[in-house]
Amino acid sequence: AFKVKAGALSGGMRRRLSIGMAVVGNPPILMLDEPSTGLDPENRHLLWDIIRGLRTPHRVVLLTTHLMEEADALCSRVVIMARGLLKCSGTPTHLKNSFTTGLKLSVNMVTSGTELSDGVMAFVRSQISPNASQDGPAVNGRLSISLPTVSGDKPLRVSSVFRELEAAKQVLSIQGWAINTASLEDVFVAAVQTDRV
Repeated sequence: AFKVKAGALSGGMRRRLSIGMAVVGNPPILMLDEPSTGLDPENRHLLWDIIRGLRTPHRVVLLTTHLMEEADALCSRVVIMARGLLKCSGTPTHLKNSFTTGLKLSVNMVTSGTELSDGVMAFVRSQISPNASQDGPAVNGRLSISLPTVSGDKPLRVSSVFRELEAAKQVLSIQGWAINTASLEDVFVAAVQTDRV
């Protein structure tokens, strides 16, 4: 692509070219506005590798993005703004611990139905964590549940979650499940809904 005119380059190559132009002269501050917008996943990850390579102790990379996955992958410090107000600031881990309950349990049920999701929620609250909360209605048989990492005075043990679900999967019509940490998207939603600044 070295001899190809910029206008004839693909979107991913144009993004890389613009970043290359931005780093000419080795600036101490590099500002990138939505650098991966419109890129396919493969080119997005290639661009993220380039941006990671630009971070040095002598250069600050300031990035604006609507993609929380991008912020989580690239940023050592995150600031969330909504409606013109600064809502929160900190490392991704600090924000996840401050604004979310900790873990996300995704349960895939054999069939869809309010009765099934209500049964799973009742089971989770009685056997795993009384403070568990459902993150909206089940969609296509998939139920998302927020699990606090601490219940009362004792920490939640992931092994016990798996053991309880495995023992009850036939009764509850559970096909499978997964546990993940909360994402920056969860932080964004919580931060926007709060009055904290």
